Amino acid sequence: MTLDSNECPLDLKDVAEAYVMGTLPTDQAIAFEEHYAGCARCATVLEETAKYVDAIRAAARQLREEPPN
Repeated sequence: MTLDSNECPLDLKDVAEAYVMGTLPTDQAIAFEEHYAGCARCATVLEETAKYVDAIRAAARQLREEPPN
């Protein structure tokens, strides 16, 4: 995956997920940051992805905290 800070990634949802999860290589993360700062579409997808990942993480924490029946 090669990211250009001037264009939306073709696999935007995958890139946003990798960015939120911290698995996007540093050079690609920097290019994505430079891009989404000025791109409403990418910023929206990133925000939605972050909310989704946060919800999944919260659900996982809750499952770990609940005693088994």
